[in-house]
Amino acid sequence: MNAEGKAKTCMDLRIILWDIDGTLIRSAQSGSFKDYMAPMLRSVFGTSGRLDELIVSGMTDLQIAGEALRDEGFTQEQIGARVVEISASYMREMERVAKQKDLFTCCPARARFSKRLIGTRATVRRC
Repeated sequence: MNAEGKAKTCMDLRIILWDIDGTLIRSAQSGSFKDYMAPMLRSVFGTSGRLDELIVSGMTDLQIAGEALRDEGFTQEQIGARVVEISASYMREMERVAKQKDLFTCCPARARFSKRLIGTRATVRRC
């Protein structure tokens, strides 16, 4: 329900999407995601496939996993079916690496964007 007691419709929703890497935060070192993605893939699938060979610009993590593991015989459906296990392992590995070095730096536009977003009635949720 909205402030007037009326049911909300899709037109009442405001959704903001953005590409995190390069918009709000940037990788501290190019390719450093492989420091935690490769161990995650090995943990979940027994191999990191051809991850080291890939150029991943513009790809989601699941797309990267699919490309890395395709030649090992894994399909996107098989990878998607293990998303809970992937997420848990990914977070463990990312936290392990983050204890050793900085993974990300904030972009200058982040502060301006955050201030503008906070000034709206938007609900900010961590994905």
